[in-house]
Amino acid sequence: MKALRPDQIEDLANLMTHDRWALLNDPGTGKTPTVCVYMQWLWSEFGEKTIWVMPKSLIGKNRQELLEWSEFSPDEVIHYEGGKTPSNVKVFLMTFTRFGASWRDLLKQHPEINTLVADEIHLGFKGDSSNRTQELYKAMKRIKRFVPMTGTLIAGRLSTCYPTIHVIEPRYYTSLSNFNQIHQVVNPFSGRVEGWQNHERLNIILNEHSSRRTFTSVFGVNEPVIQTELVPMAELQRETYDKFEKDACLELEQIILDGSLPGVATIRCRQIMQHPECVKLPVGTDEMGKPILQPFNLLSKHEITGKDDRLIIHLVDHLNSGKPLVIFSVFQREQERLVELACKVGLRVGLINGNVVGTKRTAMDEAFRAGNLDVLVCSPTTAGVGFNWQDIGQHELDHMIFVSVDYTDDRFTQAYKRAIRRKRLSALRVTVLEYENSVDQRIFQIANDYSRHAKLVDPTREALDLGVKSV
Repeated sequence: MKALRPDQIEDLANLMTHDRWALLNDPGTGKTPTVCVYMQWLWSEFGEKTIWVMPKSLIGKNRQELLEWSEFSPDEVIHYEGGKTPSNVKVFLMTFTRFGASWRDLLKQHPEINTLVADEIHLGFKGDSSNRTQELYKAMKRIKRFVPMTGTLIAGRLSTCYPTIHVIEPRYYTSLSNFNQIHQVVNPFSGRVEGWQNHERLNIILNEHSSRRTFTSVFGVNEPVIQTELVPMAELQRETYDKFEKDACLELEQIILDGSLPGVATIRCRQIMQHPECVKLPVGTDEMGKPILQPFNLLSKHEITGKDDRLIIHLVDHLNSGKPLVIFSVFQREQERLVELACKVGLRVGLINGNVVGTKRTAMDEAFRAGNLDVLVCSPTTAGVGFNWQDIGQHELDHMIFVSVDYTDDRFTQAYKRAIRRKRLSALRVTVLEYENSVDQRIFQIANDYSRHAKLVDPTREALDLGVKSV
């Protein structure tokens, strides 16, 4: 087995002495090796087995690391997808959904299971009312040990940390309603949530039940250089976009106030911005009053978007330098177009998104790390966690580009930290493309605000400052 660093040994000691302890260290600080050694210790010392839940895209990577950091044999560590399993299995890796559906059956088969490790818990159990979270609560009445892992427990709203706190120590808050009474700022006249308060209370609670190491504390000063590049829209793209912008801005304002989901107008504006070559727009209503949608191509022949035009410059630079590049995009149609764009430039390109099955994701990851691909185009929800992309072939990855970003700060920071897995030898450049006079500015503001609230709870979190002033 490999040897843990002193800080990882300290985290391991906390896991050994606390039945329910969170690892909230920054991405890239090495939480996975610590829990791998912990799982080996549980089996060797107590004969206890472990369920390890995670996003689907991490199963292959985490299984490989578990075999490297423990004495388990390959047949003792499985990807569980339901049904009966051999009695010799010690660790069961599975998705959050599979856990919710199958944990009862698995505990019947293997009564030795006494630990749940939840990797990137903020992606699986952040909503108190979801079926998965309710199943988590029920399961943890029968499972003794709990290890939630994430570098971004606060994902937008402060309430996203409630399920983790509730499982670790339910006496802090009697219910989500009680949590909201303490932490929400509600307008007494409209009833709308206008902000959050009592951040220091959460800070004290999390300090009592978790390890919270920063990347800097482990590896030294290592800040990425974030650069925003402002670009224009194409002519018809801009003309069409302007017809829907007002309603979209109102929806985004509501997101800032109470964390509500984006509405139809916001989604439509973003589609016009990010994949104008194929967007469905309303052309009237049917007899039931529902909008009739018709597909449009808002780009004239041989015309490209402003973001694509700027991206080509970067792609050519990487073609000439031979250095690797990771591109993040929120929309699948946009991701597919970006793959075609990079191929036309002459680069070897891979794609990791929700449409790519787990085995192919693993193959793309391995090919990229080996230097057999020049560019990876990725969805931040699929590839923004778990992957180690600092060392690519003979190069240290020194550039990432975000063609579009999500509303929450955690997905942005988690994504670029795929290239910060140890102390860097060179600065990491993070390029963010932004359309002028668009909802991009509002989206960046939401991400900035979310990061500010998270930092008030956890001072180790970064306060983002995305975006530039529109022209």
